Amino acid sequence: MNSVFRHFNDRAHGYAELNGLQRSVARELIAHIPFKPRRILDIGCGNGMVHSLIDWEYDLFIAADFAPKMCELHPKNEKTTVVQIDFNVPEQVSKLGEYAPFDLIVSSSALQWAGDLDRTLEAVCALGRQAAFAIFTDGTFKELRKGKRGVLRSFEEVKGMVLRVFNARIWRGEFTLTFDSRQDLFGYIRKCGIGGGVKTFSFKEARETINSYPDLYLKCEVLFAVSQDAARL
Repeated sequence: MNSVFRHFNDRAHGYAELNGLQRSVARELIAHIPFKPRRILDIGCGNGMVHSLIDWEYDLFIAADFAPKMCELHPKNEKTTVVQIDFNVPEQVSKLGEYAPFDLIVSSSALQWAGDLDRTLEAVCALGRQAAFAIFTDGTFKELRKGKRGVLRSFEEVKGMVLRVFNARIWRGEFTLTFDSRQDLFGYIRKCGIGGGVKTFSFKEARETINSYPDLYLKCEVLFAVSQDAARL
């Protein structure tokens, strides 16, 4: 079981307390979708963030995630089906073809953890040509890294990967998280989905870094991508 899987599965029930940032990201993404898709696939659905922001009628909503406990928490109804798949395995993504075609494939705050993003995007593309993605990039928490390379891909790298597969409008989003204390900041770093359980610092190094960090805020960088031709559907 890899560390990302372990992180999201173990923290599923507490995730809602920590995902204010992810809600802001998902809200911006959904606000820029220029049409009202009736058949939707959500890759990396978590506990239902995107689903909760859909304010129009739909015929089918497929929510896919690799953490069983997240899948348990996601809302389900006669039009909403939850499927446990690992989007790092193209063959598993391809199994979603039984529900295709989709009017829109959406993924918010998840695809940054794709081991081979090129292959994942190609597998996703086979399910539908219209997409809306929000992907965290390496400008996230860069102030804490002090020049060390992070675990996330660069904005330009992700942009190139998306544009090889989808005709999309790309833009950069920047978000700021503020904290009341260093303890709160440290707790967020340890528990949030941005960290994903992938450690670039030891516990001791992380504590020392945060204690020497002069601010009580963190900045996050997100690549947003929405299909250019979606408005013509």
